[in-house]
Amino acid sequence: MKKFLLFFIMTVLAITSVACGKKETQKASAGKGEGDRLVTNISSDPYTLDSAIATDSTSGYIIGQLFSSLYTQDSDGKYQNELAEKEEVNADGTEYTIHLKKDIKWSDGSPITANDFEFAWKRLLNPKTGSMNATEMYFIKGAEAYNTGKGEEGQVGIQVVDPQTLKVTLEHPVASIKQKLASSLFIPLAKKSIDDNNKLKTDPKELITNGPFTLKEWKHNQVITVQKNKEFYDKKVTLKEIEFRIIPDSKTAYQLFKSKELDLLSGLPQEMIEKEKGNKEYKRV
Repeated sequence: MKKFLLFFIMTVLAITSVACGKKETQKASAGKGEGDRLVTNISSDPYTLDSAIATDSTSGYIIGQLFSSLYTQDSDGKYQNELAEKEEVNADGTEYTIHLKKDIKWSDGSPITANDFEFAWKRLLNPKTGSMNATEMYFIKGAEAYNTGKGEEGQVGIQVVDPQTLKVTLEHPVASIKQKLASSLFIPLAKKSIDDNNKLKTDPKELITNGPFTLKEWKHNQVITVQKNKEFYDKKVTLKEIEFRIIPDSKTAYQLFKSKELDLLSGLPQEMIEKEKGNKEYKRV
């Protein structure tokens, strides 16, 4: 696995490009990774793996490895269909009918349906969930009223047409709709992953995901390990495992990278930036 220094926060895109085996990452091997395994660092323990509750960047970063949404941002910054096959828009831009790709599955092999999106989105809006992210969905018709206790769940503009089709009605036209729906706030959820107290199960044996990876291990404040999701629709993912070591101190992480304990470094210490700019392993993302 080729080594990389990453300045600022390592993005999901950076990991995805490695995971998908792009040419620039296939040749060399360094650190503790063994070709199809990557060892990297994050600066803190994720607060949660529940996108409805997450407000910190580390949580969002790990959630992005475990879950996929309708759309995704490519390396050019453009938004492409991911779980969405196609969409139809009415004349005034307030109604989107989204058709899901066929044969997309959860990590347990069960099909991903429009019901899973409806469940996840309405759960986030449910006042009992207490999501601080709910305002991000207020562009959906009836979402604000439901979230603030002034409307009913059935009045929210999220409707299952059939297992493969989701209809979303908006309060007003939204030019950046794909960008919004690409957010981890709009991932689907398998009901089996939510416990009786409306909490997301984080036991690796119980958490069902739909992204490129599944949760293998989470030792709080030590390490998170994810492994390849064999049911993921995109078979170009080549990494079998990613180990995220939780290292709060950037200088410590830098030394571990230099000693080949890490394959990929996130968060280069400020005083090392000028020194490493000429390093061919240095990438700014």
